[in-house]
Amino acid sequence: MKNKLQILPIISFAILLSSCSQYYTQLGNSQYNAFGYKKASGYFEKAVLKKKKITTLEKLADCFYKINDYKNAEKYFKESVADAKCTPTTKLHYAQTLMSLGKYDEAKSQLNSVLAEQADNAIAKSLLSSCNAIPAFVKDSNRYTVNKLDISGFESSFSPVVYKEGLVYAAEKKEVRRKEVYRGTMMGYAHLYYAKKDAQGKLGEPIELNGNVNKKFHNSTAAFANGGSEIYYSSVNSDKIKLSEKYSKVYNMSINHDSIVDNEWKKAKTFPYNSPDYSNSHPTLTADGKTMYFASDMPGGFGGSDIYVTRLANGEWSKPTNLGTGINTGGNENFPVVGIDNKLYFSSNGLKGLGGLDIFVSEITGNSYGTPKNLNYPINSKSDDFGLLWNADKKSGYLSSNRNNSDRIFTFVVNPYKVVADGKVTNKENSAAIAGATIILKNVTTAAVDSVFTDSDGNYSFELLNDCDYTYEVRKNGYFSVTKDGIDTKNLTENKTITNNFVLQELVVDKPVVLENPDMIFYDLDKSDIRPDAIAELDKLLKLLNDNPKVKIELSSHTDSRADDKYNQNLSNRRAKAAAEYLHKKGISRKRISSKGYGETKLVNKCSNDVVCTEQEHQQNRRTEFKVIKEVPEEIAPVDKKTKKKKK
Repeated sequence: MKNKLQILPIISFAILLSSCSQYYTQLGNSQYNAFGYKKASGYFEKAVLKKKKITTLEKLADCFYKINDYKNAEKYFKESVADAKCTPTTKLHYAQTLMSLGKYDEAKSQLNSVLAEQADNAIAKSLLSSCNAIPAFVKDSNRYTVNKLDISGFESSFSPVVYKEGLVYAAEKKEVRRKEVYRGTMMGYAHLYYAKKDAQGKLGEPIELNGNVNKKFHNSTAAFANGGSEIYYSSVNSDKIKLSEKYSKVYNMSINHDSIVDNEWKKAKTFPYNSPDYSNSHPTLTADGKTMYFASDMPGGFGGSDIYVTRLANGEWSKPTNLGTGINTGGNENFPVVGIDNKLYFSSNGLKGLGGLDIFVSEITGNSYGTPKNLNYPINSKSDDFGLLWNADKKSGYLSSNRNNSDRIFTFVVNPYKVVADGKVTNKENSAAIAGATIILKNVTTAAVDSVFTDSDGNYSFELLNDCDYTYEVRKNGYFSVTKDGIDTKNLTENKTITNNFVLQELVVDKPVVLENPDMIFYDLDKSDIRPDAIAELDKLLKLLNDNPKVKIELSSHTDSRADDKYNQNLSNRRAKAAAEYLHKKGISRKRISSKGYGETKLVNKCSNDVVCTEQEHQQNRRTEFKVIKEVPEEIAPVDKKTKKKKK
């Protein structure tokens, strides 16, 4: 009897604990179902302290997940997945939480667990692919510089858009009256504000938009048309919701359309595709105001929210069209923005990314949309990133992110791609490195000139500017100078190294100039005409003369042994003069070129008189060679044929 009496209080106490847990769970469910995640989390925490139940743990973790408190979400998700009854959805959200904390290896473990239960889960597959691709997302982390914009007085600020001389953005005040608190985050409701820029581009004091804009609940994501006289924006569809029941009803977002009248925003037309059964939000317009993109979870989509397009014709918006699986996924796609480059920027947590919402860009071609491209780190982070806005210079802009634990506006600047010119300078005679050679780089675009020297190994390196054309000149005493043009740093899509190696020919007086094989200019039998293959060799000499304006050369022409000596001497003279005339017509002064025929006096093989040789052997003797006579003290200016005076 005594034992039974002792057991009864224990049973009663257990029932009491159970009932307390159930009580807090019911309160939590009430808040959770009305999107009051912040307050619901407090009730659920009390419930699991009394009794840990998997369904309550999952909702508790989900509350923190939904309000972006990832550290607490991780804690309770970890407890949830330890239970065999944990759902794949909870594991999926746990993986997304881990990704938002940068714990990609742990996230992969959870995603593999989801796929073991649901092999066709497209979101899990995409997230797993994202985790594996993280190195690619961060490889060009110096491409952008991102800094938080200093906007004081608000708990959050996001989704800037150009308006007049400044920006309009959504923001939640820090201190608000209790009745104006949004229970989902226990902060104020988002309203639209305008801030004018000063001469330095700094935003001034924000002013709340007046009139019909900024209703009693959330208002955000503006787009302007007709020179700023019309506004489209997101707002809670609250026409029939009383403040007393705002936590007990589920309400959706709608797109509003207002016009400015007497400096005050007045309600214009209602967007015809709003509905109390789903949300339309985040409108953006093309520059002509005739095409609108927006996010919606209307029936017929592919997952959470999708991107839709509608077009204005005869004053009416067309039936919205889903952009399809090329853009939309089983996750959430939202915050579309049409950039000044007429590309579509939007955010998604269903496409391959770093975690949370990532910003993507897609090319718009008529009614088609290119494959979305992730803008990578640091535009994107492991947290939610959205609402990208380009400045008119196309080199800077704004974005929104909760990477610092609350939605904030950040500035970004596009850093130019790094372009490095490098290479090696060697001696043509022996391939030895040439130290101390001067590499002169001329920026043709800006006319700036700079130079570097080769090191002891003959190497050089120089950083170039983007969007420019360059020419090189390589100089070294005792060597022919060499030039190279056509170095282009325009339209780069990544960091680039441009390598150019140079081989310098020693400059020795009375020594034949050796160019690339063949080293000589050949002629047909009994001809002095310049052959096409000879033109290619003469053009090499032409470049050498242009690169070295102080050099004077002799063109030495030769024949084979056939025909008599006098004939061959005259033929070689004609050949030398023909080569010199070609160079002169290309702009080389006659004072820099002497021509001399040697007939058959300097044969290069055995094929002298009466020796039987092949045509190929005779061909070796029909040639013109080049040698330096001297270096003149300065470039000889060409003579104007009409005035007989030197050109200046």
